[in-house]
Amino acid sequence: MAEEYLPLYFNEEGYPISPDYGRAILEAVVNSPQPVTDVWILAHGWNNDLAGGSQTYHDWISAFRPVIQQEISDPDFNPLFVGIHWPSKAWVGDIAKVSQKKQVAAVAPQTGGGGGGVFEGGMAAGRPAGEFEMGGADSPLLAPPPTSPAVSSNTRAKARFIADYRPIFDREGIYGRIFSRDFGRLYSLMYQPQLPSQAECEEFIKILKKYITRDPHSDPSEKSSILSAPLETLTARLFAQVSEQSAHPQQYEGFFSFEPLLEFFRTFTFWKMKGRAAIVGETGVYPFLVALRQAIAQAGRSTKIHLLGHSFGAKLVTASVYPAAGANNLTLPLVNSIVLLQGAFSQFAFSSQIPIDQKAAGHYAPVVERGLVANPIVVIYSQKDMANTTCYPAGMAVAAPFSSKIYEIGGPAETENDSYELYQVSKNRFGAIGANGAQGLTPEHFKALDMLPTNRPYFFDDLDGVYCLNIDGQEYINRGGPPSGAHGDILHPEIYHLALAISRRG
Repeated sequence: MAEEYLPLYFNEEGYPISPDYGRAILEAVVNSPQPVTDVWILAHGWNNDLAGGSQTYHDWISAFRPVIQQEISDPDFNPLFVGIHWPSKAWVGDIAKVSQKKQVAAVAPQTGGGGGGVFEGGMAAGRPAGEFEMGGADSPLLAPPPTSPAVSSNTRAKARFIADYRPIFDREGIYGRIFSRDFGRLYSLMYQPQLPSQAECEEFIKILKKYITRDPHSDPSEKSSILSAPLETLTARLFAQVSEQSAHPQQYEGFFSFEPLLEFFRTFTFWKMKGRAAIVGETGVYPFLVALRQAIAQAGRSTKIHLLGHSFGAKLVTASVYPAAGANNLTLPLVNSIVLLQGAFSQFAFSSQIPIDQKAAGHYAPVVERGLVANPIVVIYSQKDMANTTCYPAGMAVAAPFSSKIYEIGGPAETENDSYELYQVSKNRFGAIGANGAQGLTPEHFKALDMLPTNRPYFFDDLDGVYCLNIDGQEYINRGGPPSGAHGDILHPEIYHLALAISRRG
């Protein structure tokens, strides 16, 4: 797998872990015996570690190569793949997976406590919920006797939780023992045998707020989010959700699980990675792209550069070209194509006049307006992507109620002449680009298409003035259950058929 692509490694601040990797890529591009025609730079999404990212790139390239072999007959065609590794791990194991919990009769748990319990939600400290005992060692009411094996099990599980999340939230060890105290308390608050009090909800949020990574590229619609909303607002919303659930608690081996705290933790870490993606793209990948473009020019090569990012990787690659909008002495376009696959950022990111706030513009509007990309940006979306239809908006919904405002959203019209029209849909203003496509663009600046099968070619003749191609991939990207849905259903050859088509255009 390692030989299929050349890696680039960045830390959470966006700095290269070693410049040798970048130099090796430049060397391969400009001095390859068979000239490199296309450099494909790939960016995985959130919740990938090194092994997961490597497997992701192996899977992508394995799905891409047969499409290339089928569609490219030019013997001189010689692509080079580059994989960006960035610290995107949001949580340990698959804790996002909905666990099969036992419904119990309505109980009115007592307020207060802060007992131990287990981190449920599918995985606890990286292990399936059924693979270890669940305990409540700190509970004054339901805790087992001190000699019970569940006590030591709970203690070990809490220690694992702290150890597993340290590299995610405190990679540099800045917080030291404070981190152990904080995350031990988070573990105790998330699962306890009684309803958390409002004060405990506030404490829970206060602890997490210490570990915020803010998004330097947030859009106007994202300003009031789980990372920036006042403590009082977040506390009131969280306690209301906990109270609403209290009539129907979930039980496992006698201990109650209150899902809202777990959901808050998931959403917080999800948004933390969103900010990190922007930082890595702007601070780390952008200078590499500039160096790559300059090396290609100096070598007299005509190598094309293409970016393909999934989820927060889509935000990362967009952030990696954004600084070029304000750069001097830089020949544009910086890259030839960008494919955003189920992007987890604002649907209004490329809008110069956001429909629900016409005084505001999307943060990445300069990317399309100033010609940083040679071709229209390909935006692949699917309404079956639950991470983008629910998890992404949840980061703002927890800070403000959903808006039911109706705005114009572009989509395909089922007409014989394949024309496209606008239709009205009631959407919340927090929609993600991977759920709805790029919104807030005037009709001449986007085209809406359905994803095509591999035996049907794309015709991209008339794209003058078009900023984005909104590609509805729902016919193919539709497999997966809660909570992420089809967010990871991205190995279809039709996706790479599309990516190859836009890459071959000019």
